[in-house]
Amino acid sequence: MCGYQVRIHDMPSEDRPRERLLKHGPGFLSNAELLSVILRTGSKDENVVSMSSRILSEYNLKQLSQANITQLTEDINALDDVLTYTQSVYRIK
Repeated sequence: MCGYQVRIHDMPSEDRPRERLLKHGPGFLSNAELLSVILRTGSKDENVVSMSSRILSEYNLKQLSQANITQLTEDINALDDVLTYTQSVYRIK
């Protein structure tokens, strides 16, 4: 990935997806922002919102809901570490 990626931590709190979700509800967020709340973290090269946007450009919501973790990690660069972290947080098998 080229160029500087703004980290979520560096964003004003009112622009962060999780804080916007809590303040305004899910109808106020884009699908990429909602997915970023679920994933919780990006990679060293890509913040979670950018990664979520990229994932949604490669999968529509129906495909994403039907994909398994193995398939996603094989198809989407840098997602393996994020999903490992997410699995540990949510205790997903």
